[in-house]
Amino acid sequence: MYLSIGGAGVAVIDLKRLATLGMLATSPQEAGNAIRAIFQDQRGTIWMGGWNDGIALFDSRTPLPSFQSKYTVEDGLPDNSIRSFHEDGDGTVWVGTRYGGIARLSGKRFEPISMKDGLMSNTI
Repeated sequence: MYLSIGGAGVAVIDLKRLATLGMLATSPQEAGNAIRAIFQDQRGTIWMGGWNDGIALFDSRTPLPSFQSKYTVEDGLPDNSIRSFHEDGDGTVWVGTRYGGIARLSGKRFEPISMKDGLMSNTI
């Protein structure tokens, strides 16, 4: 189980043993961040997004997932504040942002979709 702990990061909890396995940071340089959305895709990758920090990806093949990579506005995200994740039937990951609309991952970059493309609001 993953539990966001305010600005301290994300606690990884083993519910069978009722034990905390450790804390995840959203980047190797930071102790933690306020995470608003946690999602595990079909391949097992854990996606975390929060307040103005973009998206951090973690490898879930170990009890305490390891940091893999990060996506920010430099990678095509329309906003670094992440509100939600969704994976469609084709395996495409969609991201809802605070003020930038939505974006879908295409290859290694995100393609943004906003009010100028027909969304009713850029706040998701």
